[in-house]
Amino acid sequence: MKFLFIYRPNEKGFDDWIHDMPFARTIIIEYEQEWDPVIKFRKHDEYSTAYKYYKRYREYKESLPLDLKVQLIYRLRNGSWRYDFTISMKSQLVEEWLKFECPNGMSRLKRITNEEIGKSIKQAREFSCIGRKEMAELLGISENTYKCYEEGSRSIPYRIVLMIKQIINI
Repeated sequence: MKFLFIYRPNEKGFDDWIHDMPFARTIIIEYEQEWDPVIKFRKHDEYSTAYKYYKRYREYKESLPLDLKVQLIYRLRNGSWRYDFTISMKSQLVEEWLKFECPNGMSRLKRITNEEIGKSIKQAREFSCIGRKEMAELLGISENTYKCYEEGSRSIPYRIVLMIKQIINI
C-alpha cells in the first residue's frame, strides 16, 4: 500500500496529520529492518516520504512549548488527549502547525496548471501511439474538446482524467 501524506490546511488536516504519524513511523521502522534489497528498493519512495514527514513532525514537536508538547506526545501514544486538554490548547496546536506546515498561509502542495496537465496528457498519448482523434472517440467527446484539454485552455473533468488513465494504462 502506498501511503500519501497530504493534509488540508485546517483543523481536520491537523487531526489527520497526527493520526498518520504512527503509520509514518511504522513505514520507517519496517524499511530499516528489511534485509531483502529488492523489497527495500520497492519501498524506498514510500520510506523517503514517511521519513521526511516524520522528521518534520519531530521539528514541529521540538518547537512547541512544554505544555503543548506533553499534550501532543500523550495524544500520539494513547490515541486521545490528556484529561487537562482544553479547546484553546487545540487551537494553539493547530495554529502552530499551520505556521510550520503552511508558511505564509500557503500549502506545501504544488499548484499544477491546466497547461501542465494538458502537456502531460499529450506526452502520454503520443507515447502510447494514440492519435488525438482516436483518443477523443475513446473518451466519447469531440476532438476539439480534447484539443482544448491538451492545450490547457479548458479544465479536465476528473472522470475524463480517470478514463485517460485507463486508456493509456498509467
